[in-house]
Amino acid sequence: MDQSSTAGGFDISELAWRRASRCSNSGCVEVLITEHWVVVRDSKRLPDLSALIFDHEEWQAFLDGVKAGEFDLLSIAELHSMPTRPLPEPVQ
Repeated sequence: MDQSSTAGGFDISELAWRRASRCSNSGCVEVLITEHWVVVRDSKRLPDLSALIFDHEEWQAFLDGVKAGEFDLLSIAELHSMPTRPLPEPVQ
C-alpha cells in the first residue's frame, strides 16, 4: 500500500473516480480502478490528493474481509454490555 497522488507513474488526479453510493456532502470515499492498481481517497481531503494505493490482490483481500464482517462495528447491545472504565486524567 502506498500513499501518493501517482500510481504506476501516472497522475491520478485527472482520472475518473467512482464515489460511494452513501456519500454525504462533507466528504466521500472515492475509488479508482486501473489495470494494475486500486486507488482510494477521501474527497474531503482534496485538493491534497493523497490516496491509498493497493494492488488487486490486496484490494480483493480487503473486500473479502468486508464481506466476512471483519470490519463490522459492534452492535448497540454489545456496546452496552461491555465493561467500562473511567477515562484517564488529562495531562497538564
